[in-house]
Amino acid sequence: HVDNSNIGFVKVATPVIEFSSAGILTITCDTPDVKIYYTIDGSEPSTSSTEYDSSTSVTIAKGVTVKAFAVLIGRVNSEIASKKRS
Repeated sequence: HVDNSNIGFVKVATPVIEFSSAGILTITCDTPDVKIYYTIDGSEPSTSSTEYDSSTSVTIAKGVTVKAFAVLIGRVNSEIASKKRS
């Protein structure tokens, strides 16, 4: 069964999760003007999860997995990105 309900709608680009050497979290998305939501507890992110704010510095501990997705009104939500800080 193929889900054709999203035909004609453009999907938001999947966010890219990165960590600095000190563990500072950066999440970027190739689609402009999106809102990015993320979790650090292993759960799937939703629009009630923490919203990413690039002006706020968040440090992620080693071994923690960040999951994030991006949303934009009128577009299909992005795939969920997942990255573990090693």
